[in-house]
Parts: sequence; structure tokens; C-alpha cells
Amino acid sequence: MKTTKHSFTEAQQNYIVLKTQYENEVKEVRGKTDRCLEKIEKLNRKIKRLEKKENNINYPSWMNELLLPILKEIAKQTPDLDWDFESEKQLNNFGLRCECPVFAHKKGANRTIVGITFTPGDLNKGELFYDTGKKLFKAPQNSISNLNNFGNEVAEVKSIEQLIEFVKLQVKKSTN
Repeated sequence: MKTTKHSFTEAQQNYIVLKTQYENEVKEVRGKTDRCLEKIEKLNRKIKRLEKKENNINYPSWMNELLLPILKEIAKQTPDLDWDFESEKQLNNFGLRCECPVFAHKKGANRTIVGITFTPGDLNKGELFYDTGKKLFKAPQNSISNLNNFGNEVAEVKSIEQLIEFVKLQVKKSTN
């Protein structure tokens, strides 16, 4: 009978050792898990900060960063004209083509004699277009094409001088 008791005591001690090993392993794994969770929480906070920072980055406006400097140079080179963008202090775009019209009149007069309508092209390339004043096709009245001037011929802006010539041509036409 002594061997049975001995076997039972050995089994008890073996179980206690195994249970203690189990508890130690679980404690170790939980510690690692907790450290990982802390890292995840830290990374999630960092991600939130970076997302907030990204949301606060201003996307460059084609009208303010591309068009406006060009218009300021045109205004400088046409001192006899008052441009609406100078007095209105803002540019606006309209329609499906994102048309941005700008107008000018002779200093001291109220009659518009120059108008240029700009539209963006491939903004990744900094493309800018203007309506030439010619029609490519006549769209039906009140159609989307007509209302958004899709029939207008456009030319890519290659230089400020090109636009100055366009302005001078309009001034000349308005005085004849």
C-alpha cells in the first residue's frame, strides 16, 4: 500500500509543478501580450496624430497658387486696366469645367472690355488653359454642354506674354 500513497504524492507534486509552470507561462505570455497591446495603443495614438497632421495640410489651390500669380503679372503689365480679381480679393470657379473668369475695364470706366476664362488642365503637370473666344461647336440651348461652355475652344497657357497678347487683342477689339 505504501507504493500507492507514494504514487499519489508523486502525482500531486507533479501536478503542482505542472500547474505552477502553466501559471508562470501564462503570466509570461500575458506580460508579452500586454506589452504588445501597449505598443499598439501607442502606435494608434501616433497614427491619429499623423492623420490629424495630414488633414491639416493645405491642398494647393490651382486658382490661388497657379492662376493668381499669373494674373498679378498680367495686371502689372497692363497698368491701364482695372482687374476684378484685384478689387474682389478672391477668384471663383464655376461649372463642370471649373471655369474661372476674370474681367477688366479701362481705369475710371465701368464697361468690361477684357474677359479671360481659365480652366485647369492636368494639375499634376501645372496645366492651365484659357478660352480663346472661338466656338468649336454650338451646343443646344440649356444643355449641360451649353451651360458649361464645352463648345469653347481652349488653348494651353504657355507664357504670360501669350496672355498679354490675348488681352491687347481684346482691348483693341473693344475700342474699334
